[in-house]
Amino acid sequence: MTDIFPKIPRLPYDKYFMLHAALTATRSTCNRGPVQILDSSRCGVGAVIVKEHRIIASGYNGSPPGEPHCNEFRCSECKWVLKKDLSNSDEISQLALICPKCGEAVVGGHILIDNHCIRTLHAEENALLQCALDGVSPRKGTVYTTASPCWDCSKRLVRVGISRIVYAAEYDSRYRFNKESYELLIRNNIQVNHINAVNLFHGE
Repeated sequence: MTDIFPKIPRLPYDKYFMLHAALTATRSTCNRGPVQILDSSRCGVGAVIVKEHRIIASGYNGSPPGEPHCNEFRCSECKWVLKKDLSNSDEISQLALICPKCGEAVVGGHILIDNHCIRTLHAEENALLQCALDGVSPRKGTVYTTASPCWDCSKRLVRVGISRIVYAAEYDSRYRFNKESYELLIRNNIQVNHINAVNLFHGE
């Protein structure tokens, strides 16, 4: 039987956990962000939080539970849903749609401010919130994220005491604070490392 998966050697921890973050990104419902590592036809971000070589939480960029996603439009009255393929369109913005079934307003799609979607929670945010729900402290943990943290996520990671961040792609947040975000993390003794996604499937 022919192997359908690439031959992957025993990976060092950084590559191993970054692949987990990349897999988490495939659950993303918002296509704002870098191209996904495991699906070049889609964009989205994934993150995992690791302590003592164990994943304690994961998250991807997507809407809060119960809210419509960026890739769908939903009627709150009759529950009619229209799904959109985000791989073919970069600009599915919030539209004033009328439900074809009941005539009520439909909500969903991107909510864009300065060309950045604010409908969704970021991957790092969702992972931190999962820690809170599970009662697990992320303090002194490592965050593996497929995109460098934005200004807001950097502040949150500082606040909870993350000790290290490993990212795969540069992300230009809507504040354009890439340099300031990095300096904030370094000032607060957070180690920041970049990992080349192209080399993820190679060993030591």
